[in-house]
Amino acid sequence: MGTVSKGYVGKMNTYDRFIIATIGQPTDNEESLTHILRNSRVKYLRYNLGAKLGYDVHRARTLAARKLIEKLGLVEEVGIMYDLPFPASKVRIGMLPEAQHPVKAGDIIRFRSGSTNEDFHQFVPVEFPNIGKAVELGQIISIGDGELALRVATLDSHDQFSAVCLSDGAVPCVKSLNFGTFHDNIESEESIALLSFVSEMSPDSIVLSFIENVEQLISAKANLRKLAA
Repeated sequence: MGTVSKGYVGKMNTYDRFIIATIGQPTDNEESLTHILRNSRVKYLRYNLGAKLGYDVHRARTLAARKLIEKLGLVEEVGIMYDLPFPASKVRIGMLPEAQHPVKAGDIIRFRSGSTNEDFHQFVPVEFPNIGKAVELGQIISIGDGELALRVATLDSHDQFSAVCLSDGAVPCVKSLNFGTFHDNIESEESIALLSFVSEMSPDSIVLSFIENVEQLISAKANLRKLAA
């Protein structure tokens, strides 16, 4: 993970220990945020822009948080952090009938390029084109933060493959399917829209989740400045 900050602006010393609080939908309300801000050493409220909520929702969440931070007199102590799906983005499972679909070790799961499917047993949609070409036979893949591991069993077509579950668990909707890092075109419409929004909101810190080396971080920072100018 790489970080691009605007500067410490009095919010922390380089060697301070501090807390970054990730704000998801369960905590995205004034009561929960107030409790977090008053009862912990939070230095940043982290918002994941990889969550496909739409920029209007991300804007509203940010403005509400800043208003509350100001109300509590914590402007100099707490900042807003954006976690960007840049220069790469996660490959996510699409929408399914249920939030979680239990599976057992040895179960065969069929994955197919797509955004939604009403029958989990038919196939699990993956929001990535030509998914059958993106994996290799025998490759170990995982879902979410490693909650479920699978081994690629068959390559059925350019947009479909099957995998065997290596443990008991569940297949959730909208979680990441991990089989390698895929870098976006930095000048794609999606990336330009993302960076335009970031420039508009001017967060106190930016985190890049898919940085693999120093050279990539330097390049990403240069492109952030270029596209947000």
